[in-house]
Order: sequence, then C-alpha cells, then structure tokens
Amino acid sequence: DADRLSATTDNQFILDLMPQHPIYVDLLPEDARAVIGQCHDAGRGARALLEWEGFTFSDVVDIFDAGPLLGVSRDAIRTLRQSRQVQVSAGVPGESARRALLARPETRGFRCVATRAVAKEGVAIVEAPALATLGLDPGAQALIWLSDAD
Repeated sequence: DADRLSATTDNQFILDLMPQHPIYVDLLPEDARAVIGQCHDAGRGARALLEWEGFTFSDVVDIFDAGPLLGVSRDAIRTLRQSRQVQVSAGVPGESARRALLARPETRGFRCVATRAVAKEGVAIVEAPALATLGLDPGAQALIWLSDAD
C-alpha cells in the first residue's frame, strides 16, 4: 500500500508516518531488534538476484519494515559490465544459442527483451520478433548480455 500511495500522491503521507523522534533500537524488544535489516522470506529470491548482480547491504533499512536496502554503483552491475554492443542480424540462432538480454543502446526509449542469441565478431543473430519488439532493424546496434548457463 505504501508503494502504491507513494507512486500516486505527493508523498506527504510518508512524512506523516515518519516518527517525530528518534527510535532507540537498544530500547526495542530483542525479537524486534533481531529482524532489523533482515530480508522477509518472500524477498529472499529477489535479494539473491540483486546480490548476484553486485548489490550489497547499505547499512540502511527501510522506514516501513526495517528491511535491508541494497545498493550498487551503476558501473558495478554485473549484467551491465558483461554487456557489449553488437550489430544485430535477424535469423535463427540455432543449437549454439544462449539465453540473452537484448536491449536498445540508448537511455531514452530504453527497451530490453529476453531472447536466445548467438554472438560472435561483433554480430548477434536473434529471431526477428525480438528485433521487432525493440523496434530495431537488422544491422542496427544493440546491447547484448549472454548467459553463462543455459
């Protein structure tokens, strides 16, 4: 609910909910202190994915649930570091295709699709529907990230 409200209002409600005075963690019951900075079971998979990408616990907790806030500098994000620019070609990638993320290279109008691709010598072969989804023509430049595992 808080996320929905923050996306659809001026966020005044967040200021209204914030404590007016500091919260002294040492004065909280032990069971409350034990969960500060811990991830809820439902979020463990998301946290594992973020950590795989290079995110780390920032020693800051969420104001609503005291869950961990993770952060990373943009240039340290694994998928971004391992991506490269290629020229795209429409075709059938074949048996050697790997799972891939294919994206428009510019920030404005950014789009990304999950697909299968073969990339070598600066050219990536992907199926035409992936290019159409991105609004790219064969011969255009794109960013590609290829999975190590299939």
